Parts: sequence; C-alpha cells; structure tokens
Amino acid sequence: MTPPDSTRPRGAPKKAAKASKTPAKAPAKRTTKAAKDAKIPAKKAAKVRTKKVPAKKATGAAQPAPSRRTTAARQPEAVHDVVVVGAGPAGSSCGYWLADAGWDVVVVEKKTFPREKTCGDGLTPRAVRQLADMGLEDALAGSHRYRGLRAFGFGQSIEMQWPEHPHFPDYGYTIARHDLDGLVAARAAAAGATVLQGTEVIGVVGDETVPKVGPLPTLSGVQIKEKSARASRTVHARYVVVGDRSNTRVGRVLGTTRRRDQPHGIGRSGD
Repeated sequence: MTPPDSTRPRGAPKKAAKASKTPAKAPAKRTTKAAKDAKIPAKKAAKVRTKKVPAKKATGAAQPAPSRRTTAARQPEAVHDVVVVGAGPAGSSCGYWLADAGWDVVVVEKKTFPREKTCGDGLTPRAVRQLADMGLEDALAGSHRYRGLRAFGFGQSIEMQWPEHPHFPDYGYTIARHDLDGLVAARAAAAGATVLQGTEVIGVVGDETVPKVGPLPTLSGVQIKEKSARASRTVHARYVVVGDRSNTRVGRVLGTTRRRDQPHGIGRSGD
C-alpha cells in the first residue's frame, strides 16, 4: 500500500501551537488578583496597629514638667573662694588683687555708687602707690596733689613733708570718696570680681565643722539681702573678709569692739 500523504494541503489551518498562549494570560491575572488579595490583610493589620496606641494609658498619665523653683532647689549652691563685706577702698582693692590672681571673689556693698562718704579724702603716698599698682593713678591726675601734712593737737601745730622713699612717692592726693570708691570698685569688677551694690549683709554663717581658733568664729559665708528682693539669700565662701569697719553689724556679730584707749584723728582737706 502506498503510505498516506502527510503534506498539508494549501489553505488548511495551521497547528494550534499558539493557542496555548491565550490561556497563559489567565494565570497572570490570577496572580495579580492574589497579590491584591494579599495586600488586604496588610492594610487591616495596619489598622489593628493603630488601635494599639491607647495601650500607653496603661503606663499612667503623663507627669507634668518640674517647675523652675523645684529645679533650682535641686542645684547645689555655689561656694566662692572669698566674699568681701564692704566695697570701700580697702574691700574693693582686696577684691581686685584676689580676682587678678584668679580667685572667685564676691564683694558686697550696702550702698550704690556713686555715693557720698564723710571723710577727709586724703591719700597718703602709700595709698597712691597701691592705686598706681592697680593702674588707677592716671584717674587721679585731676585731683589735688599735696606734699605734706599739717597736724594740730594739744595746742600745737606741726607741718610734715612727705619724705623721699625708694618705693613710695613723695606726694599724696585729695579726692572725694564719692569719686574714689566707685573707681576702685569698678577696677575690681573689671578684674573679674562680682560686685553686688545695693546689697546689705544681714548676718554671718558660722562653720561649726572647723575648730575655733582665737577669739573670732570661723565663717563659711554671709547672709545678704538686695534692696530689690523680698527674701534674703546666703553667699557661701571659703574665706570671709570683713572690710566695713569694726563698728558695724558684722563687726558686732564677730565680737569686735572699738579701742577707746587709742587716739583717733579726724582728717580735713582744705585749700
């Protein structure tokens, strides 16, 4: 027998090889749909997470921020190196030299500069040397310069010229305390000292941990009160320098008294 002719006649349809391409798209669509379905639980889970936010209430209500007064009370009080009572020429010059040497110094003055002060206004050669060492002699250039003293007492009068000295000048100055005290206090502040004007020392702070040596007690600070403040406060320091004379509140608290058996003079300036 003759084998059948396998030749495809003309016009006959081709094999359905490409027919499989059409169903291949269906799985892709199913995959896309499955992906979309897979995202739905993720969104629901996000919504569930947002519902967990109120769980913070279990930790308790938010605590209010501490007030400034509470925060300040927790801070330790500063302890200065030195506190000087009185910002006259003695106290301010003491504050200047200590601050110039790098010490932490607080100078407390009851009055506010400039202020009047009853005094003869005379500066001896030793005082002029001290002011010159502080860089203040140029500020005295406009003041009256004198070269001696005239002393009166017991019915007699003595004129004394300042002698020549290798370390001190042979002249002095007269300058009102109204001007001098402010100059020295400003110089101390420029050197780094803290000058508190209009502030009164109303008491002292004793240090009971240190054994008492001598007639005076050991101090660890002073109590002060500014004129503009209602309450007082304490300034702590390692050393306390009393530069406001002996017959003052601090002097009386410390037990100092005036030596009435020693003579005292009164200075007067004039032309």
